[in-house]
Amino acid sequence: MLAGIVYESNSGFTKQYAEMLGGAVGLPALPLVEAVSKIPRGSEVFFLGWVCGGKISGLPVAAKRYYVAGAAAVGIVYPHPTVEEELRKANKLSCPLFYLQGGVDPKKLGYFKRKILSMIAQNIERAENKTAADWDLADTLRLGGSYVSQANLEPVISWVKEYKSTEEAAE
Repeated sequence: MLAGIVYESNSGFTKQYAEMLGGAVGLPALPLVEAVSKIPRGSEVFFLGWVCGGKISGLPVAAKRYYVAGAAAVGIVYPHPTVEEELRKANKLSCPLFYLQGGVDPKKLGYFKRKILSMIAQNIERAENKTAADWDLADTLRLGGSYVSQANLEPVISWVKEYKSTEEAAE
C-alpha cells in the first residue's frame, strides 16, 4: 500500500507537482529529507525528483530506503517521445516513470547553473529547424518560467489512483 508521495525539489517545481499529486490522491507529500523520519523504511512510495544531467535527483537515496512503486522526473525540456525511456535507462528504473515539464527560476540558481542554462539556450538558438517550443525553452532557460499544471499531472494522478485501487482490491 502506498505510504506517501516522496520528492526531492531544487527550485520548487517538483514540490508543486508533489503537493498537487498528494492532494489529488489523498496521500501525504513529503520532501525526502522529512520522509526518512515519517515513512518507515521499506514502505511503498511514489517518488518525484528533478532532473539534472539526465539523473533524477534523490532517486538513489529513495530507492535504497523505500520500494519505489512509480516515479516522475521533473525537467526543463519539452516532453519529447523518447524522454521517459532515456531517463529510465540513465536511472536504471524498472518501475513506471512519467516525465513532467517543470520550469526554471534563475533567482534560485547559483551563478554556475545560470551560466550552463544560458549556454544551453545559445545552443538551442543556433540549431537548425527550430520550433516554437525550442524558442520558448530558450527564453525560459534565460528568463525563467513555469510549465507546472494540473493537466500535465493527470496521467500520474490516474496511474496512482489505479495503483491504489488495485492494491485495495488485493487486500
